[in-house]
This record gives sequence, C-alpha cells and structure tokens, in this order.
Amino acid sequence: MIKVTINRNAEGQISGFVVKGHANFAPKGTDVVCASISAIAQTAVLGIVDVAKAEVEIEKIDGFLSVKLREGHKRLDIRTIFDTMIAGIVSVADQFPDYVKIIEEKKL
Repeated sequence: MIKVTINRNAEGQISGFVVKGHANFAPKGTDVVCASISAIAQTAVLGIVDVAKAEVEIEKIDGFLSVKLREGHKRLDIRTIFDTMIAGIVSVADQFPDYVKIIEEKKL
C-alpha cells in the first residue's frame, strides 16, 4: 500500500508531504497505481521547485519521497500546487482504496 502523509502547520497550511510504499497492484513496471501517485507527487515537486521557485528539502529513494517547505506556506501559488496534488491523489485513492491511503497530520 502507498501511504501519502500530508503535513500541515498550526494554521492548517500544507508544509510538506511524504509518499512511501508500493501499491503492489500489478508487477513492477506495469503498476498504474504506483505510476499515478508517483507522477502526481513528482509533478507537484517540479511545480514547487521549478515554477514557484520555493525552497524545499527533498529526500527521495525507492518507494519514498519526502518534501518539506522551508518557506512559502502562505503563498497562493504553492497552496494551489499542493491542493492540485491532493486532488489528484484523492482521485486515485477513490478508485483504488485498497492500494492508497491518505493521512493528514497537523503540527501544533
């Protein structure tokens, strides 16, 4: 199962996310669930880094992606990218609920 954890600050704004695990929906290389979540998350990273030019800490290894904003929690462009990413992940999770779990964490 893929677990997507959305991290929020005390004001409820997204401060980062973690994607970990494998869906195991199909054999490696043909798993549309893994490919979908990976493409959505990595596109969000490209938007945040290359388009919005935000500073982030990124850790990426097989089956794991962690993204933490260093700044910009209140920027509309970054919030829009995150909201779009979440909408895409929720769409995949709704279609494949046994393979994708979304967790919301709020830091106080």
